[in-house]
Amino acid sequence: MRYNKSWPPYRQDFDGHDVKRTFLDDQSRSVRAGSLMTAAGYAEDNYDRALGALGGMTLGSPTVQTRSQPPKEWKNDMIHENFYTMWAMKIRSTRNAQEAWMQFNTFTDSEPNLQIYTEMFLKLQPSRTKIEAIPQCCPGDAREASPIHEANLSEYELARLNPPTVGELYNQMMNRGIRPSGSCLQHLVYVADTVEQGLWYLRVSPLDPEAVRQLEARNTDRDYAVLKRIPLLVFSSYIHLLCHKQPNRERREDGQSRAFGELGYIRHAIELVKTRLRPNTSEWISFRPAWQMVCKALARPYVAVLGGGEVRNAREALHMFLDFHELAEQAIGLDTEIFIHLCRALQKVLILQYPDGRPIQGDEVVEEALRRVAAMFSTFSSHVAQPDIERSQPIGPAHIHTYMRTLAILGDVDGRIKLMRWVLQNKSYFDKEVERTGRGQSMMAKTLCAFEAFTRVREDQRIQMDALMQDWRWPTSEELLDYIEADITGISNRLYERANEIAGNEIASNIIVGDETTSIGMVSYM
Repeated sequence: MRYNKSWPPYRQDFDGHDVKRTFLDDQSRSVRAGSLMTAAGYAEDNYDRALGALGGMTLGSPTVQTRSQPPKEWKNDMIHENFYTMWAMKIRSTRNAQEAWMQFNTFTDSEPNLQIYTEMFLKLQPSRTKIEAIPQCCPGDAREASPIHEANLSEYELARLNPPTVGELYNQMMNRGIRPSGSCLQHLVYVADTVEQGLWYLRVSPLDPEAVRQLEARNTDRDYAVLKRIPLLVFSSYIHLLCHKQPNRERREDGQSRAFGELGYIRHAIELVKTRLRPNTSEWISFRPAWQMVCKALARPYVAVLGGGEVRNAREALHMFLDFHELAEQAIGLDTEIFIHLCRALQKVLILQYPDGRPIQGDEVVEEALRRVAAMFSTFSSHVAQPDIERSQPIGPAHIHTYMRTLAILGDVDGRIKLMRWVLQNKSYFDKEVERTGRGQSMMAKTLCAFEAFTRVREDQRIQMDALMQDWRWPTSEELLDYIEADITGISNRLYERANEIAGNEIASNIIVGDETTSIGMVSYM
């Protein structure tokens, strides 16, 4: 954490703890294992050097200790390929594209292969997740590239060290006769700037040209046998590209909304998924990413699926979601990630069309969505009651928080109380889920905040839930305020005001609802 801006992190003894730390304490387990192997008399080969680079120790610094699966080890007649594996791992174990370019140019007497170019593309086009969104994320902890620390370098030196653009590197690769395939093609399509660019990557790849033509929107006569020639992971990358490029609505000065870009990408993606993942195949049953990507796109807050206003877009997106979800449920069964997306797609309609919490009776689309959400949660919750059952997708704090907010937007007070009581009754299960998932603590804290902020319970109900809390606690008033203010959409503030208004009306009608200031506090997850 001290030296993530500069490299190498030369040892400096700041306090007694640093002084007591030995040289071996600064080494990763993989580096120590390599040192012991060398000390025992075993010669170090290229694959050992590749593991050393991932462990943070290699000739030709900089490299950092990096979370990664071990690369493939080539043997027998292919053992010479381990040289390229070592080269690729040196690129992978850098902090940013500038350092990766330095490692790319390490071996000037050898030409890079596709594996080398793939690692360099991954550094030039890292994950779209901002590094600032990951608290205390050190270099090597994730795929995200750290910002380049320019220090006191001159403009000339910065220009010399700057890596090429994606287009320049791609042209260099093509000029050397290397066409993108495998994971390289998958990545290029996934992060392409436009759908047309993604199709271009596919056309110049070794894939069957007829199969690539089947992916084009203008080709409506699709054949499963031909489309099956596209590898599943490449197909999934193209579906992600279509979903990502589906435009959002933008507000005009007159208060209306409009969409920029092609509105048919998401429908094209749906048709491709229906064709490629056909029924009664192993892919139909086991491959989830494509189904999840389409559902995630339809649940986006401002996604534009047709011309018109916000309500029309939200309702049409929910209608498309329900039609697609029916097919997805037949294919892959119930999916916890799709459950979250369905809740969010439903929330959009409830917020826009029923902002005051009025009844939804007669609205067939909303009622059907609510029925499916309740049925999915009922199935998931029944799995919690069976500790011996194998759960490939267990329900966790994130799902509970999303469902709690959905019930709050719907105005279902009894549903929220029932949900909160069920969570407390299964506290031991959620304690395990909190430990298992990375954001489990914060999501469980948000769930308790959502319940406390949007729900007013009677005193007898509060006593019952307090008896189940054990080592958990309710949120404090300051924590509730932080939770409400963190919602930049203003929805949480609106729900909080609605809950207070309902409570005030009940008090005015001489209905006892309990003291609002009773037992406000938070679970120790905050």
